Amino acid sequence: MALEGTLYANPDMPAAGHAAQLLAGVMPPLTRRPPSGISAWARANVDLAPPDRLGFLIATTYRTTRGWAAASFDELRTEPASVMSDIPKKIPDPLAQSRVRGQVFSTFEPLLFDLLRAGDHRLLWEWLGTWRGADSSQ
Repeated sequence: MALEGTLYANPDMPAAGHAAQLLAGVMPPLTRRPPSGISAWARANVDLAPPDRLGFLIATTYRTTRGWAAASFDELRTEPASVMSDIPKKIPDPLAQSRVRGQVFSTFEPLLFDLLRAGDHRLLWEWLGTWRGADSSQ
């Protein structure tokens, strides 16, 4: 596929993050590579914006079955703290930081919904606390 070849040949192109998200997330798949393989490659080779980095990880772990978020929680838990700490480093304007924090929150809406649906309030509070900048002990 042309898009896949272009992405892998030019991971620094401006639309690389969007192309990788399309290849990893669209159903039915546009490529023979597994979404997890595209995600791992893109996370290592493409300069992704903070919300995209987290959204990429969530998109590759998302399942339609109830409880997928709790099952993937250990894999997902370190990324929000990393993304939230990167926002002030990459975006100096406080107003823009607030907007990006909102984008990050909307990115993990499927995860929050699944935790609510499964009734796992402890993990829900832990995830929200990380988004607000609290460590797991709080």
